[in-house]
Formats: sequence, structure tokens, C-alpha cells
Amino acid sequence: MALAWHPVNTPLADLMGTLARSLWDAASLSTVLPDAGQLTPVHSAGWEIDVFHDKADAVSGFSARFGLYYEPDDEDDPDLDDFPQHLPSPQWHVDHSATRQQFDVLFEAGRAAMAARLGEPEAAGMFDEDDDWRYAVWRVGDRLIAVAQAEDFASHSLYTEASIRVVDFPATSKVPTADEMYDILVNQVS
Repeated sequence: MALAWHPVNTPLADLMGTLARSLWDAASLSTVLPDAGQLTPVHSAGWEIDVFHDKADAVSGFSARFGLYYEPDDEDDPDLDDFPQHLPSPQWHVDHSATRQQFDVLFEAGRAAMAARLGEPEAAGMFDEDDDWRYAVWRVGDRLIAVAQAEDFASHSLYTEASIRVVDFPATSKVPTADEMYDILVNQVS
């Protein structure tokens, strides 16, 4: 088992909160997150922020991975030797002998960082008991901030990621839970 992580810090939690409260047009985003209009990840304060776009190419959300976890099939798994395939910045740490429990502690640190700014989440739990993926969700106007564990699409689901995401969501709709929340997060990257 292996874990790569960037400790969640105040600048990241503040940035994600600011993105949730900001307008997402190019002019507004340029003051919060320069280069957010590009189709490549944006780097800010040592973080790689993925910018999602809808079919009309308008910004539809953001994601900042803060952890990657890999559980090899066997001890001689070549993917373990290559873990991780990419580190966004030198602030990331790697432990090739980490446990799932350490990944869960990392998730909890991300949840706690957002809770320190937003209060307790409106919804929290597990997406799928088979995978033990956790999530916590806060509403910020017509947006959601989610701290979540799920498959890492950048590695074609080879790894599991922990991330903080900001997504559009109608202010009049009930905060989603479990499968509904998972579907929202997956639709951001598909």
C-alpha cells in the first residue's frame, strides 16, 4: 500500500471557499485564480487545481487533490514502484508503506480544514461501503464544497484520491448524499 499527500493547509481551504463564493466568469476568476480559463490544471500556492468546463466551455467546477492512495494487487506489483505517476509540487510526500487508515486520517484532515471555515458539513458519510469512500458536503449559496475520497480519474482509476471540490448546485435543491453526491462528482470529470 502507498500514499502520496500534500497536507491540507489554510491557503487551500481559503482558496476553495473563495472559489465557491466567486463568480466564475473569466474576469472574476482572474483575480482569484489566474489562468483558470485554461483547459490545463492551474497552480496556486503549491496546489494543482483542476478546472472543469461544461459543454459550452464555461467553468463548472474545481478540484484540488490532496491525497492519492494505492493498494497493489501483490507485493511485486510494478505500479507500486511507479507510485505516484505524477506529483503536482515538491510539497507532496510519499510513503510506500502507508495504510488505508492513514489515507482515512488524511481525508479527516481535509474535512476538518473545511469545517474550520464552514462549520459542520450538511451531509457526510460513505459513498460505497465496498470501497470505504468517505465524503462531507457544505452548501455555499448555489455551490457545493465536497471533501471526498473516490477513484482518481487522472490515473484511470488506478489510485484512489482525496480531494476538495467545488461544484455548481441549485441553492433550492436538497444537499445530495451518497450516490447522488458521487454522481455529481463523477459528472464533473466526464
